[in-house]
Amino acid sequence: MLLVLGTTAAIVVPRWSWQLAIYRADAAAQRIAVDLARTQSWAYSSSTARTISYNVGQGTYQIIGMTDPDRASAAYIVKLTDSPYIATLVSASFGGQAQVTFSGYGLPTSGVGTVVVQSGGVHRSIVVDADTGKATVQ
Repeated sequence: MLLVLGTTAAIVVPRWSWQLAIYRADAAAQRIAVDLARTQSWAYSSSTARTISYNVGQGTYQIIGMTDPDRASAAYIVKLTDSPYIATLVSASFGGQAQVTFSGYGLPTSGVGTVVVQSGGVHRSIVVDADTGKATVQ
């Protein structure tokens, strides 16, 4: 009986860990894509340039000037190292900078850019199109 349980665990645990890493990487990437779209929409609707800034070393990003919807006195900062993501911000590059600014027309001022996140051995890239500003997860 123990042999059967041990064998089953040896098969199931690595697969479960891999699926959890996929879930976390996907969740982090989708959150980033949604927040890029939120920043773009905010810039367009206010006809004012808006910036989202990434801190790769700390695994965080911030929509500059936006308050946290849950705490009106706090800045809108997302910590990808926290649950449910538990992910690493590998890189963020927009024309050589770790931030992207959307013009009042909702277009990125730095051209094409990419953000890369990782959970376990799973990487996801979020690419911002230079012409439309649309963020897609790859």
